[in-house]
Order: sequence, then C-alpha cells, then structure tokens
Amino acid sequence: MVKCAIGHEREVAFCLMQKCMDVQSQGIKQQIKSVITLDYLTNYIYIEADKEAHVKEACKGMRHIYSNTKPMLVPIKEMTDVLSVKSKSVELSKDTWVRVKLGTYKGDLAKVLDVDNMRQRVTIKLIPRIDLKALANKLEGNEVGKKKKNFVPPPRFINTREMKYMHIPVERRQDSITGEYFETIDGMMFKDGYLYKIVSMKSISSQNIQPSFDELEKFRKPGKDSDGDMASLSTAFAYRTEGHFMKGDAVIVVRGDLKNLMGWVEKVEEESVYIRSNIPSFKETLAVNEKELCKYFKPGDHVKVVSGAQEGATGMLVKGEGHVLIISSDTTKEDIRVFADNVVEISSITFGITKIGDYLLHSLVQMDNSSCGVIISVESDAFQVLKGVPERAAVVWVKSREIRKKIKRKRSTQDRYGST
Repeated sequence: MVKCAIGHEREVAFCLMQKCMDVQSQGIKQQIKSVITLDYLTNYIYIEADKEAHVKEACKGMRHIYSNTKPMLVPIKEMTDVLSVKSKSVELSKDTWVRVKLGTYKGDLAKVLDVDNMRQRVTIKLIPRIDLKALANKLEGNEVGKKKKNFVPPPRFINTREMKYMHIPVERRQDSITGEYFETIDGMMFKDGYLYKIVSMKSISSQNIQPSFDELEKFRKPGKDSDGDMASLSTAFAYRTEGHFMKGDAVIVVRGDLKNLMGWVEKVEEESVYIRSNIPSFKETLAVNEKELCKYFKPGDHVKVVSGAQEGATGMLVKGEGHVLIISSDTTKEDIRVFADNVVEISSITFGITKIGDYLLHSLVQMDNSSCGVIISVESDAFQVLKGVPERAAVVWVKSREIRKKIKRKRSTQDRYGST
C-alpha cells in the first residue's frame, strides 16, 4: 500500500500506468505488475511488485505520492480481499420474495410485508409448519414423548376452527402499529391461514430468489383470488440473472404506461432493454426496464422448457397469461404450466430426456409388490411405464417417488442340453 493525496487516487494510478508504458517503449523492463485503486479506500493505492525497491523506483518523481512515507506490505491473508467482488445486495421492500435461513422454516419461501430498516427487521408471511397435536398437548400440560430427531412438520394453512375443535385457545388481537387483526396462538400470529413473523434481516436470504411455479401455487391459499400472487408475478421476476433477454426475443410489456405493447429486442444495456415496436408507423426503439418485460409466445408455438421444475419438456403453447404459459406436453398430452422466462421456441418435437435420477429409459422397475414394468418414455418429472400385471397390461404415468426400485438382477435358465 502506498499513501497518496486524498481525491487523487485514480489520477496517480493512471500516471503510473503511463510511466510504465513510457519505460517499456524505451526497452526497459517494467518493475511493477499492476496498480489498483478502490472507491471505498481513500488516501491509499495498491501497487503489485516483487520487491519493495521496485515500488519505490516506480513512485519516484510522481505527483500526489508521499515519497517520505514507506510503502506498507499487504499481509498474504488480506491480499485476496483486495480484489474480492461483493455481491450486489438486494434492497428489501414490500412484496419481495425471500427464503428463511434458519430454524424450522429453513429454505421455506416467504413474502415481505413490512421493512424496518432502523431495527434491521422485516415482517414476513409464510405457510405455517405447526404440529397441532404437540401444540395441544403442550398447552394442556400433558407429557409428550420424545420427537423424532430432525422432525419438521409439513407446511399447511392454519384453520382456526380446527384449533378450537382441538381445544387450542385462539385469541383475536389488534396490532398496535398497523391496526390489523390477527389470531394469536401460543404467541404466534396468524391471518388467513398464514403465519406472520417479525424476523431479523440476517435470518432471511433475498439474493436471487426465484420461486418455482409449484411454490407459488402452494403459497396461494386454496379458494383465494389469484390476482395477487399468481397473475402478475411481477415480484417473482424482480431480480433476473444478467443476460436474460437477447437480441431477437419477442417480448411484451406487462407493467407501466406501455403495458401490452409488443415488440422485439434490439439490444440490452444493464437493466434497460431496447425494443422495436410491432407498430409499423413507429420505427424508433424504446428503452424499457427489464422488470416491466416478459417473453412473448403465440398460441400454437412449439416450445421447450430450458430451466425450472419442468426442464426438458416440450409442447405446444395453448394459452399465455402474462408470465405464465400453459403448454400441452408432447409426451403426456397433458397441460403443464411454466414461466415464460424458462421457455424458448423450437422448430420440432424433441424427446431429449432419457433419465431421471437412477431410472433410465427402458429400465425394468418395480412399483409395488404385485406389479412391475418397463419405462417407455421419460418426461421432466414422470415416467410412462408399460406395466405388466397378472390381470392385464397397461400403460400408465407414474412419478419417480411411486417407483420402489430398479430391478437390476439378471435371471437365466438352461435348456435340456445345459445351454444358458
């Protein structure tokens, strides 16, 4: 580290670079390897060299460098931190999707409802994981046997009527800050079946959170209007990966003043996407924030899912609803719902998947004690199996969890001459 005048760090770095180029043009070997200046570090610059003498020689006669100050050697353990790149922090705001990092809800999807930057806390809502029998026994003072190690109750919405039926006391209280009413059970707050929690910002993850379609479907309470979480899905795509849109992509504006405007991508610059409108009389390109755009496909387009839970599936687009596409699968002939972000258009029908886990195409598998079959087709999350049962043969679709095992043993027999 070399001390220099405050506010002249970049100037010194450029001057050193120019000096090295001049020395090299004269046929003299340059002694320093690199010069680094950091925005958050003032009054100092980093100079990489093999010897301290090389640094002093390079700094001779340079303006804004304090020549009477001895260069400081950076400890080896701190060298990697000099060029470490900090990931861009996501600013938490209402309706942001996050995941819980600790405890019973570790990995669970949650939605931010309120942010307290002063106390570094957020209010989130998520699907409860409550063991109702254990809770009832606890409140009644009954002795409860030891729980299974690492037991985590499955997520399910809370029904206050069920609570009262199990004699679990439910109190209705008003929040002193927001004025909202909650059902309070053993110190926990519930509303519309969801659990509301105030947690530390450090206990949740907000970086690159992109919920799967199944997660969002489960997060939506059955019977609830889907206009919020499932229609626009705008918050689910707030933080896309870089390079999501490419030149030539057909897009549609889903938010803002230009909503429903269609066009094609001309170029992408950071968060701005320049599109060419499909309006013939309007030839200028428009700059649109990528958060307001969605890929567009026409009904009848043949597409392939390139990421997500349905990765590898192909089919014909039946209907598009904003960020959500309904596709008729080439293999199952059933409708599947996927995000438009996870889809690309293709020109032909493909059946690229031949393996899920340990199960391959044409593998002999056992479903239960009385039936087995051969896998004749593989979809992204299911198999088409030619099932042989004593009564009759049938072709069925099964999930991987419904298969008990893969039959690996090879059986052989001999004819009367002893040949196998």
